[in-house]
Amino acid sequence: MSAIAGIYNFDQRPVNERVLAALGDGLTAHAPDGGGEVCSTSIGFAYRAFHTNRESRAEIQPLIAGKQILAWDGRLDNREELISELRHVLESDRSDAAIVMAAYLKWGVGFLPKLIGDFSLALWDPNERRLLLARDPVGTRPLYYHLNKERIIWSSELLPLVDQAGVSLEVDDEYVAGYLAHEPDPWLTPYKYIHALPPANALELQGDRVSRSEFWKLNPDASVRYKSDAEYEDHFRHLFREAVRCRLRTDGPAWAELSGGLDSSSIVC
Repeated sequence: MSAIAGIYNFDQRPVNERVLAALGDGLTAHAPDGGGEVCSTSIGFAYRAFHTNRESRAEIQPLIAGKQILAWDGRLDNREELISELRHVLESDRSDAAIVMAAYLKWGVGFLPKLIGDFSLALWDPNERRLLLARDPVGTRPLYYHLNKERIIWSSELLPLVDQAGVSLEVDDEYVAGYLAHEPDPWLTPYKYIHALPPANALELQGDRVSRSEFWKLNPDASVRYKSDAEYEDHFRHLFREAVRCRLRTDGPAWAELSGGLDSSSIVC
């Protein structure tokens, strides 16, 4: 996967470009295919690429469209559907990042539920003075952040954030207890003052307002009714094949982790 990071100073101070570059350099271990940084006075974005398909090789990120800036780490699975809906907004660039930016320009913050795939993103809209951080419903791509009264700093990787956030490193006992008992709450990390954005959540910073909201959740009242077991089986096979097919969108070899259990064996088969 690719990786993103950034800094936003609430008091309009220019971003420390040395810290931003160090954040970006800390991402290269898992994202070795280049990238760069973009600054716009009080906000800065870093991006490091890991190319897996033809479209990703054509991306230039962080992506600037007018005054909006986007850093996108993801795989968009409903590309064709969105391209059809956004054909009057999209230009020649049909990369995933360009489609996501076009979706925001058309639907505003309501664009997030329309994105199907694995992703984390950071988007800056100077017209609204809005910074948006978001993560897909399953939470495959991580996104960590440190927020105080002066700024927010975020990163796909925990270690660069720990190195550059400038906070005292104190172990979060609640995280440790959750880890030993079963699993920690999704917003915790091993360190106090550094948080994880939970899956299906968006963190929005606009002016002096900070809010976190869940943009997608399972519907416990939804049901599927068929007349026979065979129809359920056909529906399952369709969904299962589609889920595997989406993850094979690559212009290189695909790697599968095979444990020998039912789940991984079914996927490999």
